[in-house]
Amino acid sequence: MAEHWFINTNTVTATANSLCGGPVQSSAQAVCAVTSTPCIAVTKNCTTNLVGTTQTITGVVTNCGNITLTNIIVTDNIVGAITNISSLLPGASTTYSKSFTAVCGGNVNTVTAIGTSTCGQSVTNSATATCVVFENPCITVTKNCNGPIVVGGTQTISGVVSNCGNVTLTNVVVVDNILGGVTNIASLPVGGTLVYHRDRNRE
Repeated sequence: MAEHWFINTNTVTATANSLCGGPVQSSAQAVCAVTSTPCIAVTKNCTTNLVGTTQTITGVVTNCGNITLTNIIVTDNIVGAITNISSLLPGASTTYSKSFTAVCGGNVNTVTAIGTSTCGQSVTNSATATCVVFENPCITVTKNCNGPIVVGGTQTISGVVSNCGNVTLTNVVVVDNILGGVTNIASLPVGGTLVYHRDRNRE
């Protein structure tokens, strides 16, 4: 937090005329110093979320200096623009938030706040938080085989594939060690199930 000084020299002049018309004049000079200490602070928090759900970053932008800040821009390195604040008085603060979809693996987000004092000095500050994203993938499968079957008859294997986790499963492939490929499932939502079956001639 840097202190800025603005200095100017003021001269005051007084003139007058006496009763007899004689002019008089006197001057005085003084140095006028003006100081400002612009400062901006920002905090950041991030919710912990299941992948695919709505994750939110929040925080507070504060004017920690002794001069009004204007045109404050708050951005995030991952989600981009967050908010613009027209002005913030000394000691004042305002909250911000932005929501987005939680992605696999999470990310480290950095929020940056940039402002300008009414005297034209630029100030900036940043805050970083880790946005944690979790998942618990799980798949189960059952199998039945009818029989006994007479040689030459048709035997059927069947069962159910279930998503027992908390995240959608994709590209689900069901194979049998004897029959080979049974079925492919493009997508299986949380709690979803799919019944499969395949016939085999017993020789």
